[in-house]
Amino acid sequence: VSAAAAAFGRLETCLWRDRVISARTKVLIYRAAVVTTLLYAAETWTIYSRHLCKLNKFHLRCLRRILGISWQDRISNLEVLRRANIEDIEALITRSQLRWTGHVLRMSNNRIPKIMFFGELAHGSRAQGGQFKRFKDNIKKHLQEGGADVSRWELIAMDSYG
Repeated sequence: VSAAAAAFGRLETCLWRDRVISARTKVLIYRAAVVTTLLYAAETWTIYSRHLCKLNKFHLRCLRRILGISWQDRISNLEVLRRANIEDIEALITRSQLRWTGHVLRMSNNRIPKIMFFGELAHGSRAQGGQFKRFKDNIKKHLQEGGADVSRWELIAMDSYG
């Protein structure tokens, strides 16, 4: 978030405050310069709700600044996203994770990312109590939310490539 905030701040005087540049152009530049910095390598993250809250708060604060919307205007977050014509952070991360997962599934079996993706621990067991969320858990949750058949998701990814 700090790197994205720095990128956003560098564009403050030359872009965000300029009234000649349209809001659409500002949002496109924001997406290219700031969102890419914010979501660098997000396709490999295991996302927790606390992370999503921080990322979404930053995202919406930036969009409100770009569009000139104050907190006093009492405009909902959904309306801000609609005016900016951009998705929320969760949708952007989900799309990149599903795209990357499909890419890994189509790799040959001897590639390291695929070996790591399907790898299992040779020794040991999971700790007692609540378990940490795994990347595959996130992917399956997103597929279920999208209405995909979770038991056949690997075949679906292979078929959608060809």
